[in-house]
Amino acid sequence: MWESGIWPLESFKQAGVDVGTVEIPAFPGKPVKGVLAESALSIAKDSKNKDLAWEFVKFYVSNESIKMRVADLPVRQSVVNELKKDQDPLYKPYYTMLERSDNTPAFLLNPKWNEVNRQLSAAVEAVMHGSNAQEALNQAVKDSERYLK
Repeated sequence: MWESGIWPLESFKQAGVDVGTVEIPAFPGKPVKGVLAESALSIAKDSKNKDLAWEFVKFYVSNESIKMRVADLPVRQSVVNELKKDQDPLYKPYYTMLERSDNTPAFLLNPKWNEVNRQLSAAVEAVMHGSNAQEALNQAVKDSERYLK
């Protein structure tokens, strides 16, 4: 089992990897909680190419562009419907979880979360290559504590 977003799905499919997706499990008596990873586009007030930047923003949010991005979960309902992503067994769990994602968990609000995430990712990678899970994760916690103060 590997917990991740949709980002690697198309690569797995292209590589012929037999993969499936499920909703994140919940602890007994606790609700399932999805995590949203979002991004934004903006145009700097001092941009010398505001018109070109605006054209890019319009293209980026267009149906055509959304369909081109295979590592994103299409959120425009018309694209979801057209591509039947919410009916695809690989994508359906993500849409189900999206319905339960009503805020951003506090850990993502920490300005140094990327540093903590880097430590966790290194620990998981080490475990995948044979390191002791308890030791690797304990070290990740120790190495991350300085970022959480």
